[in-house]
Amino acid sequence: YMLIRTGPANTVIKYMVVGILAFIPMGLLYLRIKSCQLKKRELYLLLLFPLLFQLTLLPSSPEMSDDIYRYIWDGKVQVNGISPYLHAPDSVELTHLHSENLPSRVNFPDIKTIYPPLSQILFSLSYLLFGESLIGLKFCFILFNLCCSLVLLSLLHQLKRPLALLLPIIWNPLIIMETAINGHLDVVMLLFTMAGILYFYKCRYIAAGILFALAIHSKLIPVVLLPVLIWTLLKQKKIKALIRFSIPFIITNAFLFLLYIQTVGTMFNTAHNYASQWYFNNPIFYLIMTFVPDNQQAHLVSFLLLSFLLLILSLANIQKELKLFLIILGFILLNPTIHPWYLILLLGLSPLFPTHAVFLWSMTVFSSYTVVHIYKLTGIWQDSVYQLLIQYAPLILLLGWQLRIRWLKRTSVLPG
Repeated sequence: YMLIRTGPANTVIKYMVVGILAFIPMGLLYLRIKSCQLKKRELYLLLLFPLLFQLTLLPSSPEMSDDIYRYIWDGKVQVNGISPYLHAPDSVELTHLHSENLPSRVNFPDIKTIYPPLSQILFSLSYLLFGESLIGLKFCFILFNLCCSLVLLSLLHQLKRPLALLLPIIWNPLIIMETAINGHLDVVMLLFTMAGILYFYKCRYIAAGILFALAIHSKLIPVVLLPVLIWTLLKQKKIKALIRFSIPFIITNAFLFLLYIQTVGTMFNTAHNYASQWYFNNPIFYLIMTFVPDNQQAHLVSFLLLSFLLLILSLANIQKELKLFLIILGFILLNPTIHPWYLILLLGLSPLFPTHAVFLWSMTVFSSYTVVHIYKLTGIWQDSVYQLLIQYAPLILLLGWQLRIRWLKRTSVLPG
């Protein structure tokens, strides 16, 4: 990727082509080792190479997304003694903090930040250490990704699954490129979510409660997993375990919110604005809009469908591994906006329900960046029917086939 030189007009094409082609060696390597017992040296190499891949990509510019500039801006504001939730980046109150890149490169500078307290702490620490350096913050995310690889390794041990299942996750070009090139913080959320699941499986509920609170304060998405965990403990009549999980979870949440208590409410306003107006790359939402043309009403319908799905899955008589996987899958598919990096959490959950469909989707989702390419050329932001078909037709067919086989056999992929 770093050796290929292109003009600004073809940067997106380069990103898509390299990302898609990189799946070929990953897939071939997985096919070679999937039935092998990995030795320690092979396992170390399995962990080392993704780290090297990401380090080589650190100098690259985040051409597909400018979220990282918001992260650094939020950190800069905090280091200067101002809550990141108090003002939008273009507010006159923050004019004295302006620099060459910030906040001019922040997307939607008229909107206040949406990122929860733990993310804000990470942003401020990164700014203290590295200033406005993109490389510095991306290096932090790479370290989180490395820790996540170790957690996933422990989870595979806990579930007695083949360690080769780690390769399609940590070698996945989507995770590597969205972390090391675009600098998305989803690996932070993934680390705490998977660590929380790991400790939940180990019946270490105090640690699990703390970790899930940290996951939610990285990005809000993991909150949708809580009903499954709580219902699992209630169904098993583990009241003491539920208390040991809930109290640390509540205390950790309260502590992090208290750090920004006077201004954090604006985060929920921004989240509501995002969840009720924006949409991108979601054929299910477009189908809803054919029947409910009003944008906000269509968002409401999508939210109600998601709520109904979460309720059904939480109470369904299926294994919790499949529940956790399907809830995140359902959340993504019923979220009106599906950016490629949203799949990172789903990929991390794949040891719970191994499926080729998700890995294929993590490849075909690169096609959604054609919208970015056309936008840079014409100024028009519009989804293409063809790229939607490329993404979702294989996903629906493969996932539907696997779920049908599972239903017919009525057997478990993983131990309950």
